[in-house]
Amino acid sequence: MKKIFTLLLSTLVGSVAFAQRVVDVSIVEIVSPSELNSTSSGTVFKMNLSCKNDGPDDILTGDTIYTSWILGSLQNQVIDQKPNGANQGVVTISGFMTRDVIAGDTFHYVANVTSTYYATKTLEVNLIASIHMRNLPDLSFEDQSSSVNNRSIKKVTWFNEGKWPLSTGELAHENVTIYPNPAAENATISALTLDATSATTVRIFNLQGQEVFNNVLGAGSVENINVDASALKNGVYMVQLINGEKVQTSKLVVSH
Repeated sequence: MKKIFTLLLSTLVGSVAFAQRVVDVSIVEIVSPSELNSTSSGTVFKMNLSCKNDGPDDILTGDTIYTSWILGSLQNQVIDQKPNGANQGVVTISGFMTRDVIAGDTFHYVANVTSTYYATKTLEVNLIASIHMRNLPDLSFEDQSSSVNNRSIKKVTWFNEGKWPLSTGELAHENVTIYPNPAAENATISALTLDATSATTVRIFNLQGQEVFNNVLGAGSVENINVDASALKNGVYMVQLINGEKVQTSKLVVSH
C-alpha cells in the first residue's frame, strides 16, 4: 500500500512539474529608441520595450526572451540604406528573464541592438519590434492565436553618419498606382505628381531592403513607366520613384 501511495505521489508531482505553462507576452510600447544614428559600420541603439504578460501563467526567471527588429521598410515605405553585412536589416537578439512576471504584470526589457545596416541619407522610417518567449521545457510556444500583440511599430528618424537633417522631399507619398498588381510579366507604374522636367529614377527593393531594380528615365513625359516583373522572383516588393525633390513609393506583388 505504501509503495502504491509513493508511486501515485511521484506521478502527481511529475505531472505538476511538467505541466505546460502558457504565457502571452505582448509589447505595450517601444519606449526607445526615439531615433537611429548611423556610423560607417552600422547602427547601434539601446532598446527599451515595455511588455506585459497577457497569458494565464507566470513568466519565470530563466525563461528565454527573443526580440526581432526590422529597421526600415513596411507597407508603402522604403528606406535608402547601404548593407555592410549579411543580416539584411533584420536583427534578432535573445536574453534571459531575471525575475518572475506574474500573469497580468508588466516589465521592461532593455538591451543593446547592433545592426550592420546604416542609412546613406537621413530618412523617416518605421521601426518594427517583435517579441516572444521560449526555452524551458514546460513553457508552451505562442501560437498565432495570441501572437498578434507581439509586434509593435514606431516611426523614427534614421540619421546618416553625417547627421544630415530630414528633408521634406524625402518623405514617402502614397500617390503611386501599379497595375496589374499582382503582376506576372509586366507591370505599369502610374504616378500622379511626376515633374516631367526632371529625370525619374525607378528603384525596386525586396522586403530585406536589397535593391533588385534600378532605372533612370530622362526628363520628359513619364506618366506611365513599364517594369519587367518576369525578371523578379515571386514576392512583395517596394517600388520607389525619385523625381526631383520628391520620393514616392508603393508596393508591388509579383506572382508568376
